[in-house]
Amino acid sequence: MITKADIKQETNSVSYNRGKKIYEEQKVHAFQVQEMKDIFGYQLHKITAVVDGSGKNMYCVSVSVDEEMSEIMEDDCDCPAHEQYWGLCKHCVAVLLYYLEWRKKERKKLEEKVRNDEEHQELEQLLRAVGVKKGMEEFQGEHKIVRKVVKPIPKAETSPGFSELLSHYVMRDQVAFLPKAKAGQVKLEIHLESQFDDSFRAEFKIGSKRMYVLKSVSKMTAAVKNMETVSYGAQLSFLHCMDAFEEESRPMVEFLSAYTMECGSCYQIGTGSYASCFDDRYRLSLI
Repeated sequence: MITKADIKQETNSVSYNRGKKIYEEQKVHAFQVQEMKDIFGYQLHKITAVVDGSGKNMYCVSVSVDEEMSEIMEDDCDCPAHEQYWGLCKHCVAVLLYYLEWRKKERKKLEEKVRNDEEHQELEQLLRAVGVKKGMEEFQGEHKIVRKVVKPIPKAETSPGFSELLSHYVMRDQVAFLPKAKAGQVKLEIHLESQFDDSFRAEFKIGSKRMYVLKSVSKMTAAVKNMETVSYGAQLSFLHCMDAFEEESRPMVEFLSAYTMECGSCYQIGTGSYASCFDDRYRLSLI
């Protein structure tokens, strides 16, 4: 299930704390949860709400979560910060914190309904008669449980310089032994949305069986240049190199790599690897 830790992982500390304050000040309204399935048949909760912003502004928020996999699949807010910066904006954080509280209340309602159910009461009486306590505890009677404490064996440490040297060779060799489940199977899809000023907003999705929103184009291209292993969710973690992408997606990866370098989204650091100087989710281009 989605937890506060999952929310924190998808944003920064400033946005999380501001979103928490918005939630505590009860600025989340028109909250709704709808059960739906994505195109791959996975069960999702689509959460919608309206959040009070600064002044008289109000922002519409939409978030989709996969409770089974504990993943935030998609998020959308019409505030300016959502398009400019990586991760959840403070309004999305506030709505997700509201969702956690709503989920807790719904669970309590279900538990109360079960307690009042006659069949459940009869089952509980039967279990008590045979010595089973509520909550699937031990049978009646004292049973002493002895736990053996095993001290962990200290791990051998490697010097930072030697670790960097090893990682270089390991990364090089990983290309030749890329898992068959990922080799040539990762897709990169582009979704275009027309804007009011005669431009297009391009959003990208990446994945194999399940597609994830690519929240930073420049970080993805930097990972390809550095041949880094990056995780996008429970079902997608792979070594970023051209061989990992399906053949139809490779031209798009090459184009984005060249584009981010030309625009200065990626820069080379002293070690020879590349880094991203900002987080970018959308690309705008005029007709």
